[in-house]
Amino acid sequence: MGKKLGDKSFDSLKKTVKWKHFLELPGAAKFNWIWEGGYYRSKGVFRPWKNCLMRNFGFRFCPICMEEMAKAIFKNCGEDFDHEAYHKAHPLSFWGKGSFRR
Repeated sequence: MGKKLGDKSFDSLKKTVKWKHFLELPGAAKFNWIWEGGYYRSKGVFRPWKNCLMRNFGFRFCPICMEEMAKAIFKNCGEDFDHEAYHKAHPLSFWGKGSFRR
């Protein structure tokens, strides 16, 4: 399980994290979005997903990394990124239990 944060700390953190828009998506409440450790540090830095290919081999990319890659592809192709269409085509349920491991 991710680091336990008090309600006040979690509320503060979720206002500043880059992935805060994911917290409002349908099905987001069933995931733990705050995991401590990242950027080669074990404490004081938080990441949105426990396991991701960006952190551990043997796992797929997490929804946040997948969205960032899609945005980069759209940008390089000169296209606008449509958050609503993207999340409709790639719902969080895809990352549910059992579908995330390679």
